[in-house]
Amino acid sequence: MTINIKKKSIFYSLNTVNSNYPVGSFVYRHGLEYLIENNIIVNKETLENYIDYLFFYSHFKQDIIFINQIYKMKSTNKIKIIKLLDLYLSLNCSEELITESLNTGSSFYKITNKIYNLKNITSFLKNHEKPYCIMYALFSKILKQNHEETLKGFVYATLNNLVSNYVKIKPAGQEEGQIILKKIFLKFEKKISLMKRWSLHNLSTFSLYADIASFKHEQMYTRIYQS
Repeated sequence: MTINIKKKSIFYSLNTVNSNYPVGSFVYRHGLEYLIENNIIVNKETLENYIDYLFFYSHFKQDIIFINQIYKMKSTNKIKIIKLLDLYLSLNCSEELITESLNTGSSFYKITNKIYNLKNITSFLKNHEKPYCIMYALFSKILKQNHEETLKGFVYATLNNLVSNYVKIKPAGQEEGQIILKKIFLKFEKKISLMKRWSLHNLSTFSLYADIASFKHEQMYTRIYQS
């Protein structure tokens, strides 16, 4: 069975990458809290190095690969999507990271279904786990966002969350945060064509640095955020 594609609107692209979109991503920090508290990330240069690592060697690369897989499907086949969900779940090592993806993905599924009235189309996912990257890609495709727009939206939303977290935890000024966000996004935007080519052949579960930061964060005596 396949899913019918709806009419495109730019509102979806702008709305879902807004930091106020209620998926709960603000409580997750991808290990930043531990790394900053332990003086591993100490300035914007070390932050940028860590973000590069997350996108090109760790779990955000994995997320981008799964976004690509949704777009590589000639038709949005329900059985293939469910198999993709199962594959995603089998690859994650850290409990914090998979919990983050499933919680934000479930919230994204609920709110986006409600706003865009897509329950009849996506009801087959009701009883399945919902990783965020796959939900984001699937709804983007249903609402006729092209592949490149979807990747840029994912990159921007993720970077915005990471930089905002850095500003709050460090702390740093809002102006500095916006300068960092602009620099990193423009750099990554030039690499979208490379990211678009990543496939399941590029998958790797080796993300030692991020996994250790996540494990250590779980053991922190006091912590503000959930990852």
